[in-house]
Amino acid sequence: MHLELGGAAAAAERLLGASWRLTVAAMGVIVFALAISTLASHRDLDYIVWASHYVADGRWNVYQAVYDGPARPFIEGFTYPPLAYLWFGAIVAVGKVFGLYGYAPWLVPQPLSTAEYLLMRLSYLPALLAIAWTARRFCEGFLCRGEDEPTGGLAFLVALSSPILLFVGFVFGQFDLLPSAATFLGAYLVCARRPFAGVLAIFVGIWLKNFPIVFLVLLLPVLVTEFGWRRALAPVAVGVAVSVLLVAAFWSPGFREGYLAFRNHGYDAIVWDGPVRTTLSHWLLVGLVVAAGWMSHFRGLALWQKVSLLYAGSIVALLAPRFWFPQYMAWVAPALVLFLLAALRHRALFFPLAYGAVNALYLASTFILFPDNVDTNMFRALDPDVPGLATRLHLAALAGPLWTAIAVLLLVLMALFVADVLLGDRFARRLEPLQTVAPRAQLVATAIGGITLVALYVAAHVANATLPWGG
Repeated sequence: MHLELGGAAAAAERLLGASWRLTVAAMGVIVFALAISTLASHRDLDYIVWASHYVADGRWNVYQAVYDGPARPFIEGFTYPPLAYLWFGAIVAVGKVFGLYGYAPWLVPQPLSTAEYLLMRLSYLPALLAIAWTARRFCEGFLCRGEDEPTGGLAFLVALSSPILLFVGFVFGQFDLLPSAATFLGAYLVCARRPFAGVLAIFVGIWLKNFPIVFLVLLLPVLVTEFGWRRALAPVAVGVAVSVLLVAAFWSPGFREGYLAFRNHGYDAIVWDGPVRTTLSHWLLVGLVVAAGWMSHFRGLALWQKVSLLYAGSIVALLAPRFWFPQYMAWVAPALVLFLLAALRHRALFFPLAYGAVNALYLASTFILFPDNVDTNMFRALDPDVPGLATRLHLAALAGPLWTAIAVLLLVLMALFVADVLLGDRFARRLEPLQTVAPRAQLVATAIGGITLVALYVAAHVANATLPWGG
């Protein structure tokens, strides 16, 4: 049955290219995301808004504005690239038009109102939608072309309902969705043979956070051999030129003591210790450099295979062996969606279960590994005086095994993704599931499971903060 839609719903259906049921489901996910965003936020969002108010007040060099003022000790916390503060400064300026962000004296970060938090989260929605749209394009253009039934709309819904993305953006409140979306979109555009737009999208990610630099460096030899020196280096030259202009515009004592002074390299998992100290991340990145050189010299792989492997590989290599912060996993979330889409051909329940397991373990890790950031900080709007969920349930001992399980799962799933992309049907013929599950059923179950996981997570914290407890 076809239901005629009008107005906004019809426009959304055209945008998604999906049935009215998928359109309504996507709208439901967005409403759910905004609803949970009113319950919690990490203190970092207060800090980012406070820093960015200088832009809204006409002092675009926030680093020097703090350096010159009474809040100078805070300068060591100004660790993000300039574009991040310019973006949030613009949001604060819009909010001021509607009477938000007007409290004074702005000398220190202050907790925001529900409406002020909500406006910040609204600014994340385009990034979440961009990730979902890009996942759909990867599915329809490269990963799901052999399927009998169209699955692109469901791929959109699965990415939209990613527990990691919903937590990072709409519970934790961090802005990693923005650079993650730009980098993911850039990877797809390069796969679609649009290198200029793709490389510049990756640079947007770099201007918001530094992670995509690794992916861009790995991508360069493939760009050169696929498009030639001129087409490959022209967008890189533009991106570098804009980067230089940004640094020149913000160069100041505050910029040097803030963003340029930030160093955070102490979170690698050590796999060799002695006179020579190295890390698993270094090993993996060296392997990726060799892989990029190999792929740039042989014709056996399509461009989309090379780019998607380097994209997912660079992110997993950076984060899987490291002790990450919760927001960093927003970079891995799109790669996990690609893993699921690439595995649809196997028609096996294992792959959506593995995807769900990583997401579930991640949500558990947010309050077990980081109780001071989540239990007693993020949900403070409910009741900051109750013990955190990890403390209440005595889960501290699980921190080490939990982080190890996530790290190993990421590495294993990356290996399976490599096999799927490199070997295609040859790998699929090696796997014959005991019970087949249709790709559409896998995606529907994954989307429902993602929303359910986040709902249970939020409900557990709400219950912990509001229900009476004995003892």
